[in-house]
Amino acid sequence: MLKPPVLAPVLAAAQLCLPLGWLAACGPGAPEEPEPAAPIQEPPLIEGLSEVYHVVGGDETFGEICSQKHGIPYADMLAMVAVAEEQVEQDLTAIRAGRTLQMRFDSTDTLVDLAYPLNSAEDSWVVLHREADGTYSATLEEVEYDVEMRTLTTEITPKSNSFWLACERLEGGGLDGNAILALAEIFEYDIDFATEVQQGDRIAIWVEALSVNGNFKKYGIVHAARYLNAEGPHEAIRFTPTDDKPAYFTAEGMSTKKQFLRSPLKFSRVASGFSRSRFHPVLKKNRPHLGTDFSAPTGTPVRALGDGKVTHAGWRGGYGNLVIIQHDSKYSTRYGHFSKYGKGIKKGKRVEQGQIIGYVGATGLATGPHLHFEFRINGNPVNFMKQDFPNSEPISKTDMPRFNEEKAPLLAQLDTVLPVPVAEAPDEAP
Repeated sequence: MLKPPVLAPVLAAAQLCLPLGWLAACGPGAPEEPEPAAPIQEPPLIEGLSEVYHVVGGDETFGEICSQKHGIPYADMLAMVAVAEEQVEQDLTAIRAGRTLQMRFDSTDTLVDLAYPLNSAEDSWVVLHREADGTYSATLEEVEYDVEMRTLTTEITPKSNSFWLACERLEGGGLDGNAILALAEIFEYDIDFATEVQQGDRIAIWVEALSVNGNFKKYGIVHAARYLNAEGPHEAIRFTPTDDKPAYFTAEGMSTKKQFLRSPLKFSRVASGFSRSRFHPVLKKNRPHLGTDFSAPTGTPVRALGDGKVTHAGWRGGYGNLVIIQHDSKYSTRYGHFSKYGKGIKKGKRVEQGQIIGYVGATGLATGPHLHFEFRINGNPVNFMKQDFPNSEPISKTDMPRFNEEKAPLLAQLDTVLPVPVAEAPDEAP
């Protein structure tokens, strides 16, 4: 299996041997006419392969990098694009800025290998190899990690006063951005990380620690997690039902997923809540504010709260650019002030929970960039922050014994660092 660096440099060291004959002419008793120095021998040509690393610039294309920056024939570039699409279904014309292309050239400056990372973690690559007949082959390579399990804990404190900061400072090793987002997704049906994170909240996870040749690289899959706040414990156990994909379930065997996410934005700040009378900063008068305003920079992605059908995608007065989604006969949601719409979002389009439907802006009656969000029941606006929805389908009766068996050691690991407080029994009546 592939281990980073993906293409190891193989360069023969060239030795430069300087002639020493001239030294004899410098000592005592030197002849009047020194012997001519032997000609300096040029170093041998470098044999083997030379390796080149190229960080993709913001405005660079795969074609420009190959032909203009590294002298790869245009026909070879086209051949690599075609074989990557045909053999591994990867589009090299869609390479992303900031990622590093690795290339190896032989002594004639002919490209032999090219590798491109398919994700920011650089643990999945498309690798192209030039065959003896001049054609190219493409493969997908995965970095082979050594895996050990770790229990990590953190707490929301005055210094780590957000979910993000607390996760960066986990006891036992902080999480990177990708791992923090993955952990947030586990709890995103129960906790709004913009409004519901409080000092004293505690988190524990049982997670894979990935390393290569003894060097820690990153954290992998979370197998169990517990978020303890004033409402009690929120727990998630990773389990693979029969004939299904891995997913997270509560300790009781219910899917952690619900009909709606807790927030249309992953991380943001509530600028204004639901109110029957609020002073409007543009209109300069009191009027109902029948939704929630989330403050976020222009361009922040906005997610559909649940599955549904787009019934409106266009301009509507003070809402500016507005998207309305009808989720079923009872529930609908509105998302206003968009700077632009998500790809393919238009009236009649079906969307999935978590799909990007637009981007934060300041269109319509808005003094600055934010998302105006409304949740409606039977057409009537309600305060979404006060709504509660049940978990979705439970684990099947057939899988429940296996789930109970697998969850026990996972919960035991969490109990070692973050036990669930035992509720005090009520006093007995005299």
